[in-house]
Amino acid sequence: HVHPNLKGYAIMSDAFYNAIASAKVLPVADSANEMTFRQLLRDMPVCKVDSIAGADRIFNLKAHWPYNDPHAKDSIMAYNVEQTFASDLVFRKANWYDTMNSLYTYYVGNHQYKDARNVLENLVLEYPDDDDLYKRAAMISGLLKDDKSTLYDFKKSFKISPSFEKARYIFVLYLKHDQPAAALPYID
Repeated sequence: HVHPNLKGYAIMSDAFYNAIASAKVLPVADSANEMTFRQLLRDMPVCKVDSIAGADRIFNLKAHWPYNDPHAKDSIMAYNVEQTFASDLVFRKANWYDTMNSLYTYYVGNHQYKDARNVLENLVLEYPDDDDLYKRAAMISGLLKDDKSTLYDFKKSFKISPSFEKARYIFVLYLKHDQPAAALPYID
């Protein structure tokens, strides 16, 4: 009965991926777009609030039987906004989805767009059929001038729920990168 940390999950996912690829169970992706283990560790969408909440849950667990660790924290002190949100999660004052949305709103309001996108990436992993999350991620990526992510997220959102607005963004991004053939299907 093992509960890996994030690096442990990355190691397991890399091992599974390599086994699947070598067994040719699924078609192999374009090797130019494959993510290396180092990229996975660097780009894993880890939310500060989730990490803090996880650490605080472990501290609280170790403070009680059967561990009774005298050095474990008995209570969680919140010194910043992430710790406050994490505390609300640990003590069940808020659910995860609402916490992530509040955190996203906080980050956008404070122009912390990379952190806001990270929150949306976490939400998208949990709710992959929510077109609005992809659209919001695309808009934030646009503010960050990350055209590759903007295009990816708009296409995901468009696939779930096509709209003129999304098609226009996709069309313009393809033209901006001199890919008129890829842009053409979005004219209709």
